[in-house]
Amino acid sequence: MYLRDLKTVKPPNEWSFPYLLGLQPWHLNLPAQDTVAYWPLLGRSQVTDVIDADDWAAKISLQFDVEEQAADCSEFFSDPLMPESLLPLTPVLLARLWCPIPMAIEILGSPLLCNLSPRAAVAIWERRPASVLVEDGPPDVAHFQRVLKSLTRVETSALDRLVLIASIGWNYESRRFTQHQRSLMKKCGFLHVERRPDRRPPVWS
Repeated sequence: MYLRDLKTVKPPNEWSFPYLLGLQPWHLNLPAQDTVAYWPLLGRSQVTDVIDADDWAAKISLQFDVEEQAADCSEFFSDPLMPESLLPLTPVLLARLWCPIPMAIEILGSPLLCNLSPRAAVAIWERRPASVLVEDGPPDVAHFQRVLKSLTRVETSALDRLVLIASIGWNYESRRFTQHQRSLMKKCGFLHVERRPDRRPPVWS
């Protein structure tokens, strides 16, 4: 199934995990069908105001691979636009059976821009302080809330956009980073250095 085959495309506040999974071309051999990889970034409006979901899907895929092998701080910046015009402050993050974009819309309001393809969903907001309450709920949800809370409070006027990419087909049980990799990410200025919460979340939808 491709987006051109759909009679209607749902609005971004309805981009749930089941909806994104339903967009997948089933002839592809996805490594996992219960996991969303998502990646929040800060960016300049000149870079983020032209968006294509497939382009962002390529960025998140490359970043995931780079992070698994990085031996130097600079290697965590996988795109030529990083870090001056596009700034990651977390590694690619993982959630099981859950897409964070609808919750981000609940907290941040409607995005300025959004785009969807079978490979990825992307939404972009004007970055401004937001009241983010970290709730006692499923660990993946609380992990995202903590990340979002910290990103909305970063003090930089040049990076005036918040980008959130989500893509299905990853492995929630990917190995954790080594202590050396976590130290490198902190040296790069990352605010979070784990892909997923410390404790495994229950299966939920």
